[in-house]
Amino acid sequence: MKIAAVGDYMIDDYTNLNNRFLGGNALNFIISLQRKVDYNLSFVGPVATDTDGEKLLKALEEYNIETNHISIVKGRSPISTVELQDGERIFKGLQLGVLEDFRLNNHQISFLKGQDHIHSSIMGGLISQLKDMKGKGSTSFDFSILRNKKLIMDAVQWVDYAFFSSKTFGDNEISLMKEGYAAGGKQIVFLLGELGSRVYDGERIYECSAVKCKVLDTLGAGDSYIAGYISEILKGGSIAGAMEIGSRWAAEACGQYGGNGLKC
Repeated sequence: MKIAAVGDYMIDDYTNLNNRFLGGNALNFIISLQRKVDYNLSFVGPVATDTDGEKLLKALEEYNIETNHISIVKGRSPISTVELQDGERIFKGLQLGVLEDFRLNNHQISFLKGQDHIHSSIMGGLISQLKDMKGKGSTSFDFSILRNKKLIMDAVQWVDYAFFSSKTFGDNEISLMKEGYAAGGKQIVFLLGELGSRVYDGERIYECSAVKCKVLDTLGAGDSYIAGYISEILKGGSIAGAMEIGSRWAAEACGQYGGNGLKC
C-alpha cells in the first residue's frame, strides 16, 4: 500500500510551554500512520532551507518516510503560534513561509497519481490542484472549518473521504454532508471534538462517541483521527469500525504535547 501526505508541515511554537514541535496536517497524518501500520509512506511538499526544514528532513528519514518528491525551497519554515488553555490549543498567529506560493510540479503530480491513497488539507494551499492529483487511488482531504460552498463543491468531486471540523452538529452540518455527497464525495466526515464524529455515506449518518481520555493537548487529534479512519477503510473495514479506530487514535494524540510529539 502506497500512501502520500501532500502539502503542509508546520513548526508549532507553544508560547506558554517554551517548546516547539514539528506539526502540520499532512505531517501529523503521515507520522500517525507510520507509528501504527506497515505501508510505503511518503511526504510531498515544500521544505524550507532553514534549520527547521533540516530537522523535518531528519525526522522523516528517521521514520522511514520517503522524501524523494519534496521541493527544497529557499526561505523559512511555516510557523504557527499556539497557546494551550486547559488542554485546548488556541492559535495566536501564522506565518506561511514556503507554503505561501507553493504549487505541485508535473513530476510530483505524476508520482501522486500512482499512489494508492493521497491525503492533503486546506492548510497545504493545494485545494485547486486536487483534480490534478487524482489518479488510480483514493483521496482524503481535510477541509477543517472551511465553509465556502463554491470552493468546497468544486473540490469535493475529487475527494473520496472529505473531513470537516465543527464544535456543533445540526442542520447546517447535515446539509453540508448531503451537498458534499451529491457533489461527488463518497464519505463526508465531521470531527466534533468531545462530541465525537459523524459520517454520511449517502444512505445514513453514522455516529461515534469520543473516547474519554486525559487531555494534555488537542492539537493534532483530528489528524490522528483521519489517519486511523483511513487506515481502517483501506483495509476494507466498515465505516463504524473506521470511526472507532479514528477515535482511539485521536484520544492517544490528546495525551501528548504537539501534533505528533516530535520536538523541534
